[in-house]
Amino acid sequence: MRFKSLLPILQSAAMFLTLWAPWNPKAHDAQVGSEQGIILQSEAGEWAEGINLPASAIVTPAEFAIRKPDALPNLKVKFCGFWLLGFVCWYMVGRFFDDLIQWRRARHLPRKNAVDVAFALIAAPSAALLASVPFSGVAKDSVLFAWRALWIIVTGSALLFRFAQFFRENFKPPAS
Repeated sequence: MRFKSLLPILQSAAMFLTLWAPWNPKAHDAQVGSEQGIILQSEAGEWAEGINLPASAIVTPAEFAIRKPDALPNLKVKFCGFWLLGFVCWYMVGRFFDDLIQWRRARHLPRKNAVDVAFALIAAPSAALLASVPFSGVAKDSVLFAWRALWIIVTGSALLFRFAQFFRENFKPPAS
């Protein structure tokens, strides 16, 4: 099975279920913070962010840039942004898994691709930084905790694999 096709389909199915959420009809109700009076994410938004954690590095600043100065966060824009950019993230993770399987079968590293290297260089540090941020809500911590660990492992592994490809192709021993 090709993971680069399967993982984005599974991500879209998970995002659709998160959007629909028939088992939790109040999943899209925004929670208001009692101390500062700020709107936190809804439970569906927390799942969307967790499933697509590396996309948060782009979606959150973009949502902040397009909203009006005194407006509250637009949860619909964030949710759709996580969905679309998460689709790309999961596609790239699928490419990593496909290359990993090809490497295990053929016993040599597949040729590097500049897009794969660029994704690994962006996703691994952003996932590590976003996963290390302490979150204030108890519900948010429980929802995002497992996703943090998953994304650190996956993006870190992809980065190491892409570095191995890069060094293997660029620093070959001289032919004798």
